[in-house]
Amino acid sequence: MELSEDLVAPLEAELGGYFPRRNDLREVFHLRWARLRFRVHWGAELNLKILLRVRRADGVTETYLVDTDPENGDWNLHTRVTRDFYLHPFPPGLGPVTAVTFAWIAHLLTARVRPRRRGPAGGSLPAPLGPAGAGGPRQLVPHP
Repeated sequence: MELSEDLVAPLEAELGGYFPRRNDLREVFHLRWARLRFRVHWGAELNLKILLRVRRADGVTETYLVDTDPENGDWNLHTRVTRDFYLHPFPPGLGPVTAVTFAWIAHLLTARVRPRRRGPAGGSLPAPLGPAGAGGPRQLVPHP
């Protein structure tokens, strides 16, 4: 079987503008939406989960797992897009966002597709914090 880095490649990142929201206590906070697209050289039965890391200026790192959905599919090639996720760019009590990185976990039917690099202890993740190469980490940049 091929490696996950041979089957999956990031295409683009969309980063929306800031918009204010108000919570139940009538406090205003700001959100920013984002979405990632990937090209998958396999049919829609290959699923991706995205490991998203949000790093803040005060040293806090938030980790999220984001699902993807297939679009524009063919029997041997399709695009996967994350569901919209929202970032708090500067929440009270935490520092502002300094970096957003991501890595992916590929599953074919019920089996995990082996990455080129293994995570810690034989790892279940495709080296999300290793050197920049296929599989991660990637930097999320604004979409023009």
